[in-house]
Amino acid sequence: MRARATNMSGLLNLLRNNSGEAGDRPIIDRTGFTGHFDVDDLTFAPLTAAPSADPTSASDAPSLATALEESLGIKLVATKGPVEVVVIDSIDHPSDN
Repeated sequence: MRARATNMSGLLNLLRNNSGEAGDRPIIDRTGFTGHFDVDDLTFAPLTAAPSADPTSASDAPSLATALEESLGIKLVATKGPVEVVVIDSIDHPSDN
């Protein structure tokens, strides 16, 4: 992953587009950093890899958390807090008019 003159919001969007979220957890920026920076080569192992028939073909890339900390000095911290969700109670086919 590479980015030029990005900010934390841009980095989070890149991460979401390339990895979904951090497994099943959302990634939220609580750094307070408002500047811009370059990401030269952020490489990390896929979060949800399909099982391989050859166990020796596992990726040598670090985890997302390790890659962020080693490359950018950003530490992912698991925490509990409110998360917005959408709940659909029921759904029906539209009626004929």
